[in-house]
Amino acid sequence: MIYFKNKTTGEVFAYETTDERDKYGASDLVEMTADEVSAHLNPTPTAEQLASNERIWRDRQIAVTDYLAMPDYPLTDTERTDLYTYRQALRDWPASTAFPTVDNRPQSPVWLVQVLGAVV
Repeated sequence: MIYFKNKTTGEVFAYETTDERDKYGASDLVEMTADEVSAHLNPTPTAEQLASNERIWRDRQIAVTDYLAMPDYPLTDTERTDLYTYRQALRDWPASTAFPTVDNRPQSPVWLVQVLGAVV
């Protein structure tokens, strides 16, 4: 696949060959560089998209720990405190200055990772 763009509008077109591009009367399109194609196929997410993705992750983390937060779930006092602290950190995270950077996500307690595995 060869990617071409209209220099005036920025529209992107893909053809199997240059001859195919010419066949459809699009000879005024210029071939895109490898970097341009990569940027087109893998656009940098917007701030809104990053924030949305991180809220989805955060909501999922809260949901997968809901059953553990039930008063009758057998946790030690320390584990229960850790769990409640983690869940509150998840709720507070969108208001944090570190949001939505993935590296700054609230860290789950080690024991929680052991209980839930790769989910957290």
